[in-house]
Amino acid sequence: MRHLLFAILSIVAYCCSPPFNNFHYLDNATLLHKTIAAVNAKLDLGWAHVVGRTSPVTPWPVNGLQITFVGFCYADALTKSKLQDTFAAAWRRWHNKIGNAGPGQGHSLGGFHNDVDEKGKSLWCFMEHNIDMIWNPAIRADALVVAILPGRYGSASLTGYRPNEW
Repeated sequence: MRHLLFAILSIVAYCCSPPFNNFHYLDNATLLHKTIAAVNAKLDLGWAHVVGRTSPVTPWPVNGLQITFVGFCYADALTKSKLQDTFAAAWRRWHNKIGNAGPGQGHSLGGFHNDVDEKGKSLWCFMEHNIDMIWNPAIRADALVVAILPGRYGSASLTGYRPNEW
């Protein structure tokens, strides 16, 4: 039982967004309070978390039928080839559990929408063959980016919608 509790707490600590999973704060409440104040004072630097209620993150917007379709794009062809089937299977599994979106269903998530060109071919989030990762202007600015980042481990996801003005 102790091992299970330790494992659960370790996972929770690992999943916490930096800087709060840093062990420098373990016995230094003053430093922790200074860090929290610094994070809350500079939200425009791009880091925010929904737990503290100081985040501009909101639920994804609904359309005229009160249904949410999350627009997304793949970062590149490699990402699409590796993750497309997994992404689709995950959505099917999720949809099977939550059902169709609607006022009586308790949620508005209707699915995901992949931006494509006039021929139905996927548009990449970033300009092709561009090492600087310049955003593709054909993709809406609030699209969810699905990417494989070489040299990194683990995974990350958005926890909500970030309005364009943020």
